[in-house]
Amino acid sequence: MLGGAGIGLALPAFGSAAVAELPRPRFATGVAVSSCFRQIGAVVGVALLVAVLGTPSPGQILTTFHRCWAVIAGTGLACAVISLALGRIRARQVETIPAGPPARAAETHDHG
Repeated sequence: MLGGAGIGLALPAFGSAAVAELPRPRFATGVAVSSCFRQIGAVVGVALLVAVLGTPSPGQILTTFHRCWAVIAGTGLACAVISLALGRIRARQVETIPAGPPARAAETHDHG
C-alpha cells in the first residue's frame, strides 16, 4: 500500500516536470514522448526483475527475493537522487486566461 501511494504521488509530478518547460505547440508531443519513455521504463524494469529473479530452487527462494528487493531499493534510490539533481522546474510560458462569464447549465424544455 505504501509503494502504491508513493507511485501515485510521484508519477504525476514526474510527468508534469517532464513537460513543464515545453512551448505550447510542443506540449502534446512532449506528453506523448514522456508517456512512451515511462512505459519503456516499466517494461525494462519488469524484465530486469524477472532476470534477477530467474527460477530459484526451493532452497534459494528467500535469498533470491532479498536480491530482488535490493534491486528495487537500488533503482528507487537512483530515481530519488536523479529527481533531487533535477532541482525545481518551473513553467516558462505561463499565461493567465481572463475570467469569462460563468457557464450556465443547459436549459431543458418540455415539449409535452
